[in-house]
Amino acid sequence: MLLRAQDCIVVMIDHQEKLMPSMMNVQQVLANSLAILKATDLFKIPVITTEHYPDKIGKTISDLYAYRGEVIEKKTFSAAKEHGFIQKLVEISQHTKRTHLLFIGCETHVCVLQSLLGIHEQNHYQCYLVVDACGSRKSIDKEMALRRASQAGVTLLSTEMVLFEWLESGDNPFFKPIIQDIKQLT
Repeated sequence: MLLRAQDCIVVMIDHQEKLMPSMMNVQQVLANSLAILKATDLFKIPVITTEHYPDKIGKTISDLYAYRGEVIEKKTFSAAKEHGFIQKLVEISQHTKRTHLLFIGCETHVCVLQSLLGIHEQNHYQCYLVVDACGSRKSIDKEMALRRASQAGVTLLSTEMVLFEWLESGDNPFFKPIIQDIKQLT
């Protein structure tokens, strides 16, 4: 059940300019998302990013913009219903032989949950939700989304769990830069 960096793809859902300011604990969600995305850069982990109606909601927030990887615009709440997203996910997965998807994003109870459950039910991927790298406007909505995801068999993780599992050891050459990011998390 431990994550290995070489098995993972990170799916970043709708961390967008006009959406993020209304999230609870937005600074924590952004800091945790950034820590994960910086680690994807080190470990060469592919990232797929969705932007929901970017002409209306804005592009990916500037703090995370450089780490977006493949970007898919979407109109449906669930990325699993966007042909372009599924096509890109399958392409990356087949090319890299990666089958573990880590979801981060907003809003936890809408686009993240619908995307996660839509992909999870296809049984092609092991799905994980990084709880502290996801946001909603209300705590009850996030709490209910986490319950539903867990009941569906999705593994819930924290940012630190992900980063330490990817590192595997203090001898990992990426330990020092990652531990610096971990120390800055609240």
